Amino acid sequence: MRYFFTLFFSFPLCLAGQTKYDSLQAVEDSRIYNVYSLTGNPAALWLLPIPDYGQVTLHAKNVSGKFKKPLEPGSYTTLGAGAEGLKRQKALIYKGSFHYEKRFDQNLNWTNEYDAYNGNPFLWADSSSGSWSKDHIRARVDISASPWKKVLFSGLRLDYHVGTGARTNDPKPFYRFRSISVQPGFLYKVSFNREIGISGGGTAVLENNELGFYNRGTNNVLLYRLRGYGTFSKVPFVSGERTRKGHVWTAGTHWDERIGLYRLLLYGNMRWRNEVVTEGIAQPDSIGSFREKNLDAGVYLFKGDSNRGNSLKISGVSVQGKGRDKVFQAENSVFFHNAISGQFNDWRYVNGAKTFVKAAFGLGFDTYSQTDKASGSRFSVNTIETKSEWLIRKYFSKRKQLELYPEFAYVYVVKDAYFVQNDNVLLREIVRKDFEFKSSSYISGNLKLKWSTFTSEKGGHSFFFDVNCLQSLEAAKPRRTVYQIGYALLF
Repeated sequence: MRYFFTLFFSFPLCLAGQTKYDSLQAVEDSRIYNVYSLTGNPAALWLLPIPDYGQVTLHAKNVSGKFKKPLEPGSYTTLGAGAEGLKRQKALIYKGSFHYEKRFDQNLNWTNEYDAYNGNPFLWADSSSGSWSKDHIRARVDISASPWKKVLFSGLRLDYHVGTGARTNDPKPFYRFRSISVQPGFLYKVSFNREIGISGGGTAVLENNELGFYNRGTNNVLLYRLRGYGTFSKVPFVSGERTRKGHVWTAGTHWDERIGLYRLLLYGNMRWRNEVVTEGIAQPDSIGSFREKNLDAGVYLFKGDSNRGNSLKISGVSVQGKGRDKVFQAENSVFFHNAISGQFNDWRYVNGAKTFVKAAFGLGFDTYSQTDKASGSRFSVNTIETKSEWLIRKYFSKRKQLELYPEFAYVYVVKDAYFVQNDNVLLREIVRKDFEFKSSSYISGNLKLKWSTFTSEKGGHSFFFDVNCLQSLEAAKPRRTVYQIGYALLF
């Protein structure tokens, strides 16, 4: 299950008669037709009348409970701080963000990597459970230029992510992760009512893993080399290095049309990912390679303004991943993920404009399957999700307001199947438990409270508290609980 966390991450848009914070909220609430946020095309940043602003955030988060995937920690705590801002200077707009996060994982099993669920099946693991300490930094800069001849817009997005993590107990695995991304974008104004845009880019990913170098014990490490969804080799191991290196290429396009009182957006994106996993430094030995193809597309229909309106979004995604094992010289592990979803939003002011209400209703269908040929294991799960999200904002005065965000969701497993031919310890400890998690129907509820005060027309403070609970409907009825608190300063 995904956990959602919003750090007041929005793009200020000054509307007539509104303060800077009113404009921030209009974009955060999706009450403004915002091609920049909907498509991620950096060229579309110029289309919004965005004033200069700055924002600092602090947050803390705790997650615990037994309703989890097998390669997730039993519990974890994160502490974070971030800053973002926007500056207009001559013919350019700069928008940047920076975020640091410290994370403490407890009771994490069978994984020694940064993210065991990134899709790549070639992992390192040992049977010991332990606590991890992780540090990550993420930075982003978007640059958009004034249009050429008032019709051609251009922009550039730069992303940087670096992090390290280490387990506190033997054999003390350690990882270093780095990701650098460059994404240019263009938007062409065909006419007053029509725009088209394209974007693309590349990401370079590098992860280094070390095991056994800081081991205080004298015994060899029993290393599990995972080479698929149940295929592995197990050997005594003193120390060594592992490297995951690859590239991700993306390409996207969108069509924006004004039709009377409506705005219609059609978009599509493709993503190609190629990675190679090696062991050793002086003479690297390839263990396997991984390829992934991702296609997503959607349609977005918008009507209204920041005071009253509605929107409809229908989107779909299809992902296919394949792992090629060097030992078998063939594709051994394969997964497929397909999903389609729709969401309707409606918003308006009530009670003499003293209260703002937004309601969202969604429905989605999701299919997932994976196969490991060597172990003869495979499983599939089909689910339906319904959800309801609300925002109630009460204005006590011009400078004080309280926001309430209740959310409810129900995920029902329509069909599931599990088969294994050659059972082993990792099929029982990882694959089977992963299937049990994915094939569990559950309900989730979330409640967020946010209090904001403003010291001026341009600045203010916000505090929030957020609690989320996932409750499985299976016989054992495990649950997962998330608590978050945060503070934001706008200037």
